[in-house]
Order: sequence, then structure tokens, then C-alpha cells
Amino acid sequence: MGFNPRLAPYSIVTEVFDADPAANKIYEVFRFPTQGKFLNAFITNDAAVATVTNTVAVYIAKYSSAATPVVQGTLASFAAGSTWAADVPRTGTVTSFGSTALFASGEHINVSYDEVTTGLLTDAFLQLDYVLGYDTGVTPTAGTGPA
Repeated sequence: MGFNPRLAPYSIVTEVFDADPAANKIYEVFRFPTQGKFLNAFITNDAAVATVTNTVAVYIAKYSSAATPVVQGTLASFAAGSTWAADVPRTGTVTSFGSTALFASGEHINVSYDEVTTGLLTDAFLQLDYVLGYDTGVTPTAGTGPA
């Protein structure tokens, strides 16, 4: 079978912080148009975040499709208490690849910015990788899968 671009992972790149919000804040990034699956997240900031004086944490969260969406779980995080080098992409620590990573149509991916002391996220870019659709069936074994 040839390459099918509809089955390939997609990426969303967004400028999440164009200035330090100076307080905790939640940003809506993406609403799934159909069922899909979260794969991973990456973030880059143009200013270094020092461990000792600037403690921020960023969480990627799954939100429901309700009129007032509610948190359904953390997907990945960029933890506080570690130095962020300027212009160096960081990979999120993935919390769950189970049902939390599976999205129904209309569910949201949001970014939660948690400023523990003071932050320096001045021009941060976030990349989210995802696929549309997923298989929740039994994994095929030899002799039972497609020919």
C-alpha cells in the first residue's frame, strides 16, 4: 500500500505567549473536528528560564466538548524547576497514551500556564502532534490481520 497522507500525523504550531502573562492562564489551542489522538508536544521560548528565579510550568490538557469545557486529564507537561535554554525545543513529558489521549469530536486541547514564581515566557511557540481517527479494536495477530 502506498503512502496515505490522511493517516500521517499532523502538527499544529502556535505562538502561545507573545508576552509573559504574569499570572496563571489557560489558552485554547485546538478543537478536534473529528475523533483523534494526541501524540506529543514541543515548546520553544526565545528567553531562557532560570531554575532558581523563574519557575513556570506548562501543561497540555484535554478538555470536554461541553458548553463550558472541563478538564479531563493532563496529556503532557513541561515541569517547573528546570532551566529552559533560549531557542532550544523541549519535548513534553507525556502523561498518558491511554484513553486520555483519545479525543471525541469537539473535545479541546488547551495549554495551562502555571506561574509558580515569576516567568519569562516572552515569545514561546508550541507544537502539538496528533492524528485524526484512531483504532480502538483488538490488535491483529498473525493470521487474523489484513492480508
